[in-house]
Amino acid sequence: MNTDSSGKHWSEDEDNLLIELKGIGLKAPQIRKEHLPLRSESAINSRASILGVTHANIWSNKDLWTAWIMNKKGFGTQEIADELGRTKRATSTKMSCKGLFYRPPHSEPPIELKREVMELLRADSK
Repeated sequence: MNTDSSGKHWSEDEDNLLIELKGIGLKAPQIRKEHLPLRSESAINSRASILGVTHANIWSNKDLWTAWIMNKKGFGTQEIADELGRTKRATSTKMSCKGLFYRPPHSEPPIELKREVMELLRADSK
């Protein structure tokens, strides 16, 4: 049955809208505020899970290297988060878990960042 915890049925139009909005990366608070004000954030997240339109916000290799580079250049966590389009908390957690406050990522840097990475590593070795 297409209901949330309040028992209110989800219409096919609501399901389709939710699939579309999650597909372009909108989060539950924004979906509720702008598109589905009669649904709670919890109901939106639950329905998205049932519909299979949830996804982890994966960090790319370029994201990891960008975070490390910006940290080495003295940018704060909030500035790094803004550049990557992430929250300060998510950025701080990822950087801590990956050790990016202390060392570069373990992967090869993307080609477009390689020169900058090499310059920073050279400066560290002096």
